[in-house]
Amino acid sequence: MAVIKQKNVFGSGFTLIELMVTLLISSVVVGAVYTTYNKQQRIYTAQDQVVDVQQNLRAALSVMENEMRMAGYDPSATGLYGVTAASAGTFAFTADINNDGGSPGDGESFQYELYDSSNPLGGGVKDSLRRTPKGSSLADNIYNLEFYYQLSDGTWTTSPSTMQLNAIRAVKISILARSGRTDPDYVDTNKYITASGAQWGPFNDHYRRRFMITTVKCRNLGI
Repeated sequence: MAVIKQKNVFGSGFTLIELMVTLLISSVVVGAVYTTYNKQQRIYTAQDQVVDVQQNLRAALSVMENEMRMAGYDPSATGLYGVTAASAGTFAFTADINNDGGSPGDGESFQYELYDSSNPLGGGVKDSLRRTPKGSSLADNIYNLEFYYQLSDGTWTTSPSTMQLNAIRAVKISILARSGRTDPDYVDTNKYITASGAQWGPFNDHYRRRFMITTVKCRNLGI
């Protein structure tokens, strides 16, 4: 009588060496995937920080430029409007936005300066930009600001005298914004040179920064 052998449908299985090789290959693949993901995540985070800083900086400059061009706007020739204060860190002026010909009222006085957002009355680290005295923030994470003034005789200064306020014709704004979070993979060793030639940095920390200089012609001054 013939003996019929039954085939093992499950095969002979894996050896210990085969399992170890499989686990090793899997570990290498998983490690490579994680490394790639981690790297891409860091790049994305860095780019996201840069975009936030740039947008914040551009938005602040856009508002400043538009309003500073109106400095001294006085369609009724009352003589009540003009520059009220000017220094390296502060630029204050009035403009007859309402076209009423009266004394400066609500929304017609401006004062750009940095302040400590955690203590608006003074002290601490100045980290935000505001547009009115003791007002709210126009832009956060702004840590350096310089105003550089061109006078009617063509000279430039960061500290015009009281007698020279009416002689201001243009303002160069140097402004430095900083990311809200640190990046452990980045060190800021840059030197930022302002319009007047002053130097900010190097800070040698882990914050990303963006620096811009723009010139605003005060078209209503000296008319």
